[in-house]
Amino acid sequence: FLNNWFDKNTDHYVEEIIKSQLGTHLDQHSLYKMLTLDRKIKFFKKITAVCISRNLRGFTAGSFMLGRFLCQKHPVDFWKRMEIHEIGFLLNESILFEKYLQVINDVGERKLNRARKRILDYGLDKIHLNIANAKIFVTLKLIFSNWEELIKSLPEFYADETEELITLLKKPYGEIYDYNLQWSINELVEICEEEGLEMPSAQDS
Repeated sequence: FLNNWFDKNTDHYVEEIIKSQLGTHLDQHSLYKMLTLDRKIKFFKKITAVCISRNLRGFTAGSFMLGRFLCQKHPVDFWKRMEIHEIGFLLNESILFEKYLQVINDVGERKLNRARKRILDYGLDKIHLNIANAKIFVTLKLIFSNWEELIKSLPEFYADETEELITLLKKPYGEIYDYNLQWSINELVEICEEEGLEMPSAQDS
C-alpha cells in the first residue's frame, strides 16, 4: 500500500520530508524502511536534487531526516546508482545528523524545543568520528574508489567532518576491521556474501 502510494505521490512525499519537524524521526524512518530499494533510490535522487537547488541541508532539509534514513546500511546497488555529487551530499547529511544527535545528547531527548533553539542560535558543534562511522558506509566502499574526486567535489559549505568521513572510508579494510578476529569481520563477510562480492583483503582499500 505504501509503495503504491509513493508511486502516485512521489513529489508530495519529498516535500513532506523536507517539511518534517524534530520529533517525527521514528515515524518517518519506519515508513521509509517499507519502501522498496528502487523507490528509496528514486526518493534520494529526487530529494537530493531539490535540496541542492534550494540550498537545503541538515536542519532545513527535513530536520536532519535524510541523515536519519542513512543511519541504516543501504545495499551496494543503492550506491551504484548515485552520482558523485549525490554521494557527497548524502555523506554530508549523515554527518549533520550525527551533529544533531550530539545536541540531543546534550540537552535531553525529550527537550526538542531546547534542541531547536540551540541549533538555530548556535549551530552545530564539531564531532569526533571513528571507524564505526565508516562501517555504516562499507557498502559504498565496496564499489567506490574515486575518493579524491569526491573530496574535490565537496562545496565549501559542507561540514569539515564529511571530508574526515571520506578519509576514513579510504583506509584499508584491515584498519576498519580486525582480520585476526572472526567476530570483527563477520559483518563484512556477510555483506560480501549477500552482495555476491569477493571478500577484500586486509590490504585492499
